[in-house]
Amino acid sequence: MRKEEAYKILGLKEGAPRIEIEKKYAVLLRKYKSSAGKQEADQGEETEVNFDKITEAYNLLMGYITEEELEARKIPKKRNPFFEKIGIDEDKLKNNLYYFRYHIIAGIALLIIIALSVRSCVTRVNPNLNVVFMGNLLCNNTEKLEEDLVRLIPGVNAVGIENLYLSAQQEKTDPQMQMAMLQKAMVLVAAGDVDIFILDKANFDRYAVQGAFIKLDDFVAQHNIPEEKHYKSKVENEDDKEYIYGIDILNSKILKEADTVGQQLIASISVNGKNYENAVKFLELLLEEAEEK
Repeated sequence: MRKEEAYKILGLKEGAPRIEIEKKYAVLLRKYKSSAGKQEADQGEETEVNFDKITEAYNLLMGYITEEELEARKIPKKRNPFFEKIGIDEDKLKNNLYYFRYHIIAGIALLIIIALSVRSCVTRVNPNLNVVFMGNLLCNNTEKLEEDLVRLIPGVNAVGIENLYLSAQQEKTDPQMQMAMLQKAMVLVAAGDVDIFILDKANFDRYAVQGAFIKLDDFVAQHNIPEEKHYKSKVENEDDKEYIYGIDILNSKILKEADTVGQQLIASISVNGKNYENAVKFLELLLEEAEEK
């Protein structure tokens, strides 16, 4: 096939610009697709042969193939016995792969995404220790703390850590953010699966009185924790006695190594936690790692 013939096949004037060639081919492709399902079997084969010619003309004029390569295609090729055995036309298969290559690539990409998503769901380990830093404090290196806790606490295979920053300064500068954080805090305290909270004094006082934390009097007695580290509170609608619900961990080495900042750091075990034993082990670790003042 020569270029002069290619222009005639596409119905274009010789020397037509590339954009006209592309537009014309797109029109002919749409016509071919719309008529492919309406033709009788013999007419369908004829239509497909004609469209193969159109595609050859398009590829030649766009420079995707040379006249010599087109001539070489006319030389009979040895048929693949595998395709002949299963009744597949090798040329048709190649043409379909070419015409629908983008659809095929998109389909493969979608399958890969689905496979990776399924693998992620299957291999994902649910945390069996959930920690929330709440108040005017922040754990800057949560990744290091997670790694340390998995390494140092037997039985803990994954840790979930979340920062919930609340402060009087934020209430002035960004009241909407403060309100959003307060609402999230209320949800976590009331219905979350948090095992241990690390708080400042203001938030400890706010939630301890609501009965959000477990009494630590027995724990404190067993571990001989000095009284100056106790944080006590009365719970509404219970007896009028104060109990220990928090422990001062301001000087915890493991928290300092995770770049945790805050003027007050109080550890409290949540009443809604699902991993009480791991929370106790974490609390013990915080106390064991505490630096001397």
